[in-house]
Amino acid sequence: SRLPAPDLTQRERDVLACLGRGLAPKAMSRVLGISVNTCRGYVKSLFTKLGVNSQLEAVVKAQELGLLEVREDR
Repeated sequence: SRLPAPDLTQRERDVLACLGRGLAPKAMSRVLGISVNTCRGYVKSLFTKLGVNSQLEAVVKAQELGLLEVREDR
């Protein structure tokens, strides 16, 4: 059974999707139209909500929780 997924804001979901695509904060900020610092703030809050310490961990955890599609095209 799945763990309950943390409650994410729409913006956190957007940032998570960017993390899933492997984007760096600078690229994410361009895609989302927000500052790099704002972007880093969202990443930090995602890490806290997911209980992780890295982008890779965040993506893996998010996939396990069903928050991110698992991409098979690698």
